[in-house]
Amino acid sequence: VSDTTVWKALKERGIKPYREEFKFILKSENKLLRLAYCIERKDWTIVEWGNYGFTDEMSIEVGGLYRLHLVWRDSTERWHEDCVGAMKKQGISVMCWGMI
Repeated sequence: VSDTTVWKALKERGIKPYREEFKFILKSENKLLRLAYCIERKDWTIVEWGNYGFTDEMSIEVGGLYRLHLVWRDSTERWHEDCVGAMKKQGISVMCWGMI
């Protein structure tokens, strides 16, 4: 089978290379806990939120190489487990932290 035949067959089925999507690594129970937290506070006023601060941290890989990864899929499989990656740092990294 030639390359052209394979390309045509994939195109006919709506399969083409897409940029790999990345998502946070969260367990199902953590997702449910976050949802419950948000639902409990959805009607809070500015005064109630005034007693809270939010923090976040971010690890930046020093000297890391950015590479575009492609995944062969159809348009409906964007968030399918086999088509989604999770980034993990492998080199030297710097940790940044902030609060609002």
